Amino acid sequence: MVERPERLRGRASRALLIGALASSLALQPGNALAGKAEEHSAEVLALADYYQSQGRIWEARAEVAELLRSAPHNLPAQRWYIDSWQQVDEAARVEQQYRLWLAAEPDSELRRVCLALAIAAARGPSTAWSDEHCAQLRELLDPLPDGPEGRFIALFTLDHSYDRGGCEGDSDAVREQMLPLLESSPEARRELLRPRPGQPSAGVDDPDPRWLPLLQADYTADPTLLTAALWLWGDEIGKGEGEAGPEQWLREARKHAVAAARKALNSTRLSRVDAAYLVLRASGSKRATARAAKLLARLDPQWRAPAETSSHPQDQDAMQARVRAALRQFDRERRLEALDALGDEIPATGPARQDLLEARAGVLREMERNDEAIDAYRELYELSPTSHGNANGFAWAAALAGVQLDAALIAIDQAIEALRSETWLPSEDDNWQRSLDEWSRGQGATEAAYLDTRGWILYRLGRYGEAEGALSAALRLHQDRELHLHMGLIYARLGKEAAAIWHLAEGLPSPGPGRDEIERDGIAVFAKLFETAGFWHPGGPDGYLLLAASERQSRRRDEGSRDRDEDAAEPDPRFAPGTPFPDLAYQVGEAEHRLSELGGIVLVDMWATWCGPCVDGLPHLSEIAQQYRSRGVHTITLSVDDEQEEAEAFFAADDHPAFLRGWTGDQAMDRIGIDGIPAVFILDENLEIAGHVFGYSPGDRRIEDILDALLGDAQ
Repeated sequence: MVERPERLRGRASRALLIGALASSLALQPGNALAGKAEEHSAEVLALADYYQSQGRIWEARAEVAELLRSAPHNLPAQRWYIDSWQQVDEAARVEQQYRLWLAAEPDSELRRVCLALAIAAARGPSTAWSDEHCAQLRELLDPLPDGPEGRFIALFTLDHSYDRGGCEGDSDAVREQMLPLLESSPEARRELLRPRPGQPSAGVDDPDPRWLPLLQADYTADPTLLTAALWLWGDEIGKGEGEAGPEQWLREARKHAVAAARKALNSTRLSRVDAAYLVLRASGSKRATARAAKLLARLDPQWRAPAETSSHPQDQDAMQARVRAALRQFDRERRLEALDALGDEIPATGPARQDLLEARAGVLREMERNDEAIDAYRELYELSPTSHGNANGFAWAAALAGVQLDAALIAIDQAIEALRSETWLPSEDDNWQRSLDEWSRGQGATEAAYLDTRGWILYRLGRYGEAEGALSAALRLHQDRELHLHMGLIYARLGKEAAAIWHLAEGLPSPGPGRDEIERDGIAVFAKLFETAGFWHPGGPDGYLLLAASERQSRRRDEGSRDRDEDAAEPDPRFAPGTPFPDLAYQVGEAEHRLSELGGIVLVDMWATWCGPCVDGLPHLSEIAQQYRSRGVHTITLSVDDEQEEAEAFFAADDHPAFLRGWTGDQAMDRIGIDGIPAVFILDENLEIAGHVFGYSPGDRRIEDILDALLGDAQ
């Protein structure tokens, strides 16, 4: 997989580059940016970076596009514009645009470099480098441009193609050619001094004191470069003065950066004040940070403070990994103990804290410790009030429990308003390359869920008329069984018996005990209304529910058939009923076994400890194994973890699940032909596929439906 090019990776290489850059102190502040045009260009690109960091990519692109219309020769601006279209689908279009641009002037050195950048940008997760692309890149960049900016960017692109793209070439030799350009190329200095968002900061192993005046000069000449100073806080240093050395030099560099940041607060330019804010926050200067935040809010009413995080991006990644590791246990008590142990170690704000709260709330809810779960959901919501998903999570948990309802109503109203304010734009980072139709359907389903939450809060508050309005709006947006169930209970409260019967029949599953409190209430209300509302069925209320469930399934099949006709898509023939399934070999301890040894009906769950939905679904799978064991169903989970020990350690608790456990390694996925998990296959006595289920979400009963149909046919 080819990722976005990294900016001069690694501690050692950064120290080497800084040393080379410091070898000449002839660079004076007046020479850092040559002329008003370059100063304007730097400001525009810095403002674009600011908008991008705020999640306003189209405003960022608009600034750069305006600059390019007046100065298409501006290579840093061209590079920013090309990099901003990293999403593969759009990057391919941009690549074609630059191919046509070069064709109109094939001898243009600038256009050759731009096309090389576009080719590199278009090689994303789903479009890997090919020999042809590598050859094109080498041809475009041979000979190298004469100017320092173009030469550096060309070399950097080559280095990326060798190091990340898999093309044949000598990265070390290319980097050696970059070093002399640091003295004459502002773009090279930006690569050195301004790490990009999401990339690890790197300190200096053995800094040279001669680079301190250079940093000071650069920050003075171009305050937007202050964002580069954030890496100065990437390493912890002692508090004693000590002798001259790396720690003392870092202190001096930090002092210069803070002084430049304080001075930049006198500016009215967004990019400069934002850079100053980030540096002052990293330095721990609370009063100056607050002043910068007020100034930013005045300059840009849409400004949002980024979440407080550890000064080490690597630390955040590591802490988030530890949260995920705490969840890799089958036993819920052990999961909660592991999460609670992390509570004091993870900062009070930032993505790792959000992950911890979300994980803890989910485990508490599974354990039916609802009051604690609601407190965790509320803390998560208050930590990131701009996240409408977190607001809905708290509001729904409170609605289910019937507590904190006033606060929950405020939260869900905020969530609905935030969701409705979102707009679709192609290549937005959170659109995941969805089309407008897909995005619209998703937004409609999400808003329906939020309106359902609002309706259920109002129901709990006894405001049944308002609850009816919320559920009516939800059902107009999206048809869902649970929405009908909730609407049926609301209509029952309003005395609209016929409407209540119809919605309850649409919302309740086939007759049974009910999975949760709302379903059990719905069954009781339905049975009472059925006797008084003028309905009759020879099988009584249960017979009517069976009829409604049958009609619902028939409609679903018809709708699925229409969808297939409209999309001209056929089911994947590899997993069609009756298709032979591989007789997989798996390890249990030292012993090797095969699926064919189990006999009868076999339910195979492909999973891994690193797969969140897989782990979430295991308790449900254990219930299925226990429920269907007496009917001749063997349930087995096959781990595709890299190491057998990882899967075995996951089940180290005393209380083992009801299913069998084995390990196959990830090669089993290739043999089956799947590229994602969880994946469940139900196999008949001949080891042929009777049904399959991909993915898992709470309340999912697709596996039971397949087993019931299969066992019913067998009987």
